Amino acid sequence: MGSVIDNVVNGSINKTEASNTANGTTIAAGGNSLGKDAFLQLLVTQMKYQDPLNPSSDTEYISQLATFSQLEELQNLNSTYSQTQAYALVGKTVALSTTDSTGATSYVTGTVDYVTMTGGNAYVVVNGNKYSLDNILEVYDDNFILSLGTPDVEKSEVTYNHEEPSDITVSIDLGKTSVATALAVIVNNQAIDTKYLSLNGDKLTIKAEAFNDLKEGEYDVIFSFNDALNTVVNNKVSLTIKGEAKPGEETSKEETSNDEA
Repeated sequence: MGSVIDNVVNGSINKTEASNTANGTTIAAGGNSLGKDAFLQLLVTQMKYQDPLNPSSDTEYISQLATFSQLEELQNLNSTYSQTQAYALVGKTVALSTTDSTGATSYVTGTVDYVTMTGGNAYVVVNGNKYSLDNILEVYDDNFILSLGTPDVEKSEVTYNHEEPSDITVSIDLGKTSVATALAVIVNNQAIDTKYLSLNGDKLTIKAEAFNDLKEGEYDVIFSFNDALNTVVNNKVSLTIKGEAKPGEETSKEETSNDEA
């Protein structure tokens, strides 16, 4: 008959698997590898060898066929979902873990270059190597990667005194992964004219004339960069203005100089 049924001794089955030698399908007892093909073969075998004196009803077969259809749809859905997950990772930066033949675990970080299908399973290719989706530990957003190296300003408190005017210097980092080539400095909701700004390496100097019109008080200095993320730093530098403001002082100097000329 092509079917082997093990003997039962003292209420226990001697062997742990039943094999169908006619079609080469082996189903391990207690295993979880029952696929749709094996399920269909079991159903056909059941129909073929059912007891003619006590045949199964049509309702039983319909129920089993419905179960088979549900199993197949779930497997197809799971496969499609895995592929969709993999395709969405192309271009993303991921962190993966791998285990070699000795059991040692190593970690890899890189960009998913493309997705390849093998045996119906999706694999991501990172740094030229193929990895299963199960190897992925973390997926990073592009903006998050950029934010790790965005422009910044060293935290400081600076003071300007109208009675003893002097330039102010702050430390600036133009960024590493998201690099800026220019910046704007805003105080009291007004941008400081670029003619008062001088950047030398990581030192930004703001000329004293930029603060002539500011009244005595505390101000936050806002720095706006032109990097890929348009980074704005507004909580690093606080400015204290002392003494009486002298608005128009620079204009008067310029007019005097022109009259003398």
